[in-house]
Amino acid sequence: MPGWLPADPHQAPAVIAAKNFLLAFLYAEYRGNQDDRWARYVSPTVLSALKSGLAQPDVTTESFTGTIVFTHMQASPNPVTNGAVDVSECFDNAGSDNTDLATGKIVADHLPASQHYYLNTDVMAESNGRWKVVSVDPVIYYPQAAECKP
Repeated sequence: MPGWLPADPHQAPAVIAAKNFLLAFLYAEYRGNQDDRWARYVSPTVLSALKSGLAQPDVTTESFTGTIVFTHMQASPNPVTNGAVDVSECFDNAGSDNTDLATGKIVADHLPASQHYYLNTDVMAESNGRWKVVSVDPVIYYPQAAECKP
């Protein structure tokens, strides 16, 4: 995870919360959806969708090994929700392999190479003094997300 924080003091807590969410969510995936600490970083509006994604067999029966890299982190005011912050980063899991949770063996990767590089944006909003994910934009895969070029 990059150590980067925005210069804008209003955006910095949103970025820290987004980083914490990303790491907790990734850990839930690593554990085969056996950890729910990520849920404290999301609003009720996105909770069920994210839970549904984590309940899929490719998450509940698999883990991963290797390195996942986050780069090109940035923050900007959300154009729709007043006070909200869009936190974006490039995700690169080309240096990791999915593994079978039961056996630990590597699971064959059938994804196109470009699917290992994408731009993710979490919309963060403050509520009761805490920043939470209130929306997740659709990911943009490389080459459309040119900044995420491998």
